[in-house]
Amino acid sequence: MKSLARRSIAVVASAAALTLLMTGGFPLGAQESSTAKSQTTKAKPATQADAPASTPTDSSTTTKPTGKAAPPDVTHRVPSGYSKLGLTDQQKQKLYKIQGEYYPKIQGLEKQVDDLRDKRGKEFESVLTAPQKRLLAEAGQKKKAAAEAKKAVKAAAKEKAGS
Repeated sequence: MKSLARRSIAVVASAAALTLLMTGGFPLGAQESSTAKSQTTKAKPATQADAPASTPTDSSTTTKPTGKAAPPDVTHRVPSGYSKLGLTDQQKQKLYKIQGEYYPKIQGLEKQVDDLRDKRGKEFESVLTAPQKRLLAEAGQKKKAAAEAKKAVKAAAKEKAGS
């Protein structure tokens, strides 16, 4: 009976460890590809210059990525799934107006959330000892190195497939 309990605990612990490794080290499949991100970033400067004066284009709101890519032109985007509803031009214009009204407010709130997360992280680190901070930094470097290695493998595979 004791060995069954130990095995169960070992299975659960290893499953949890693998889950943490998998979710922390690998990007989600639903995230944008690097080509889509580069197209978004290429289109962004042009749209910021064309943006209406009432929409704030503060560059400090995009200092830390939140994992959400800003749409190329927020005033001409309909919510996800709405494009399949057969909207009239009048409906689209109303949606664009609503989107233009709320987008700056949402960006401001996301900036506040990022600032709070940064502050929380600094408070977390203030609790740690110097050796713990060093271990945390090393773990972060290993995670970055693993992500870069995976990115390099993906790029090589794309290049090989394109050749």
